Amino acid sequence: MSADDTKPLLKELRLIRQLRLVQLYQHPSKLFWVNFTMGVARGLGTLVGVSVFLALSVYILSFFEWVPFIGEFISEVISYIQGVKTTISY
Repeated sequence: MSADDTKPLLKELRLIRQLRLVQLYQHPSKLFWVNFTMGVARGLGTLVGVSVFLALSVYILSFFEWVPFIGEFISEVISYIQGVKTTISY
């Protein structure tokens, strides 16, 4: 396919995207649900990402107990987490 062959196809694809956008704006309830679903997905993705990042950070930092300033802080964090684990029964 040459560049000349793809120009009509690109024009049609742009037209289809514009029509889909107009259809969304004509139906506010559909627009609401699309935006709501996207917001929930972003929120859950952020929650999972931050949880994984913090868990890995605490795990990696737990190896640095021998570093004077970081070691004291990590020891406090670990003891706090263990204290919370003992008080909460699942």
